[in-house]
Amino acid sequence: MQQGKIKLSHSTLNKTKTMAITKQQKNRMPASMESPIDIDSQLQLFVDRFIIDILDDVELRLQQPVRLPKPNLTPLMGDYIKVIKDGDLYRAYWRDNALTYIAKDAHGEDDRVEFYRYAESRNGHEWEYPKLGLYEIDGSSSNNVIFKNVHNFSPFLDARPGSTKYERLFTEAFIRPGLDPERWGNRANYVALNVVPTGPAEMSIYHQSGHRYVLRTDGFVSVHAGAKEGSLLTRQFKFTGRELLINYSTSASGSIQVEIQDEKNQPIPGFRLMDCASIIGVAGVTSGEDKSLLEGIGDDTQGVAGGTTLHRDG
Repeated sequence: MQQGKIKLSHSTLNKTKTMAITKQQKNRMPASMESPIDIDSQLQLFVDRFIIDILDDVELRLQQPVRLPKPNLTPLMGDYIKVIKDGDLYRAYWRDNALTYIAKDAHGEDDRVEFYRYAESRNGHEWEYPKLGLYEIDGSSSNNVIFKNVHNFSPFLDARPGSTKYERLFTEAFIRPGLDPERWGNRANYVALNVVPTGPAEMSIYHQSGHRYVLRTDGFVSVHAGAKEGSLLTRQFKFTGRELLINYSTSASGSIQVEIQDEKNQPIPGFRLMDCASIIGVAGVTSGEDKSLLEGIGDDTQGVAGGTTLHRDG
């Protein structure tokens, strides 16, 4: 079994691949007494504390999406939007009603009938509204309505069957209303269900106003160190592979270092913090510009992969 650490200052660490970060601390329970997590070779995001043991002078920081201009021709606008990336196609569903489409409700009163519309896109930016001919609305069936007399409809693709429990660390607004008074009204700041990838290093959130908000891929939360050096200690984990990769951004005076330790919390020769050259700059795992920690420490992780690893970030 092994253990590791990474050191940060004036830096932001967004995620890791086949690794996590830690700081060695006094009087800490030996790694051999912990039950290791098997992460295989999957990316580990900091959206919760699943991989995290101890934070020391660093914080988990919620990132802010960037709003893009509306599409010139066909913005996606509506109520209770759901967006799904289905292969190479983006599919959108939302609720609507028509002023002249009246029917009796459950209480026998005249009311506008609710229905759901459908749109699709090849790039997640400009949208097409197919004429499906399924239902007549306002005297015409040349529309994109897929259901009528439906109040709630929420389709989804389940990529993680069996997963039912998730930890939510942040409860503040992810997209604030801003200065527009209309965005402060009842149900006026809704976004579409799902966050979908719209580029090699980009993911998108759709707002009911027609604007699209973007984030760097997997960039929901980062581990942030300020002027004071800090660290993050992970839980034990097992991994596979020959490299440790990180996604990070440092300031001009900031840096990151990493160390791998054994089950007794002792540095492994060749993988000590002092063996790691300071990592400076910006690199992203998903953009193909990821930083291999092996450029800074040791030769490769062949001798430690498959064991139990903890990391330190300082």
